[in-house]
Amino acid sequence: MSQLADMKNAELLKLGGIGPRSVEQIRSAIRKFKRNRTHISAAHSKE
Repeated sequence: MSQLADMKNAELLKLGGIGPRSVEQIRSAIRKFKRNRTHISAAHSKE
């Protein structure tokens, strides 16, 4: 997952069968994943 986050849009488009709409879906999923992960780590540090 972290590898996808490091990729640029152009690099994602080079992968077979991935179009601009799919890239947007992937990027939004990465944003959700990062937000959830940081939220979880913050909750753990409070305990």
